[in-house]
Amino acid sequence: MAELLIDRAALTRRMQTRDVTVVDARPASAFAAAHLPGAVHLDLFGMSLVDTRPAPLKAFEWMVHHLFELRGLTRDKGVVVYEEDSGMRAARVVWLLQLFGHPDARLLDGGIRRWRDEGGPLTRDAVEPAPGELAVERHPERLATVEDVLAAIDRADVSIVDVRARAEYTGELVRAARGGAVPGAVHVEWTRNLAGDGRYRPVGELRAMYAQAGITPEREVITYRACGTTSARGTSGGTGSISRSSRPPETRWRSTHRGPDRAASCAADATRAIGSRERREQVGQVGRVGRVAQERRHAEDLLQ
Repeated sequence: MAELLIDRAALTRRMQTRDVTVVDARPASAFAAAHLPGAVHLDLFGMSLVDTRPAPLKAFEWMVHHLFELRGLTRDKGVVVYEEDSGMRAARVVWLLQLFGHPDARLLDGGIRRWRDEGGPLTRDAVEPAPGELAVERHPERLATVEDVLAAIDRADVSIVDVRARAEYTGELVRAARGGAVPGAVHVEWTRNLAGDGRYRPVGELRAMYAQAGITPEREVITYRACGTTSARGTSGGTGSISRSSRPPETRWRSTHRGPDRAASCAADATRAIGSRERREQVGQVGRVGRVAQERRHAEDLLQ
């Protein structure tokens, strides 16, 4: 699979050869103020799904696919998505394109902020895209449903990662049906993946950070937050090779998808993990039967 991050110089070369569609995932007002030349606007931030059973999930994916086609996205041309920095809106679009099996979907590392700082051209001229046909080769391994999360609780070969703010993880700040975290989930806020300039941190730093957190190549990782956006930041790594990546090589990343999108940045995601021994011990104090029922109810509440 193609690398998932692209810098200004590489994107400029691809724009000159016209073999790429550039997507601006910011709010419409930001797009109208200034955007990359030739970019089309697509803000999916307000679209969400609270039920990952097959029928509603299929309907949601159909709507997203239709919007992609209206913006002229096809498998024949690469897609580069950006927002202000390496944020949640852009990462979510990249992740959805991965779910649909697009072979060359990338995120502009550092976003329009880095593009502007490096002297990249901007315009206010809008381009009306010609609709395209986007063939789908769905990759279900990119998505974790509620059932997948419930089945993963207590599995030694899976890390469930909460990428929200610390206060949400501890339950001090409640933005779901109930406060707290999925039982056994470890916490690494998505912002730890980024450097001060809005780009992903160098791969060596990220590899060390996740190694310290207990994320190893043989483990599957499921990421979540109160919506499907921030968790996308962590899964945008997928199983592909990226030069500035937020995931260890060969680790399998999946993102949960749920509920109303909230701010804080998910762009693809941003997700990672540290093992919370204390949390496991607290959960383990209850009897096995009661604990399973308790965990199931809690996980369902958090993921609805």
